[in-house]
Amino acid sequence: MHCLPVSYHYELDALEVAKTYYNDQETYLQNNHQNDSFLSGLTAQAKGQVHRLAMVILAMDNAQKVLKDLKESRNKRNDENLSKKSMVI
Repeated sequence: MHCLPVSYHYELDALEVAKTYYNDQETYLQNNHQNDSFLSGLTAQAKGQVHRLAMVILAMDNAQKVLKDLKESRNKRNDENLSKKSMVI
């Protein structure tokens, strides 16, 4: 877990999709359920969950990239060690 606050940022295309989704939800609520506090609360919770899910997917993607880089680095080191050993023989 993060010890300090961390800001996650959407890429531009994802930000546009998120804005459109949220604006559409707000417009729908205002036009159809202006006085329904239950539905407004439910929609707000759903918006938060969408953000959390997007951040989990981003974290998983970043973790996969790090693991791939580590594996490639380890493979390169193993190849170098193998070539050093074959030179000694």
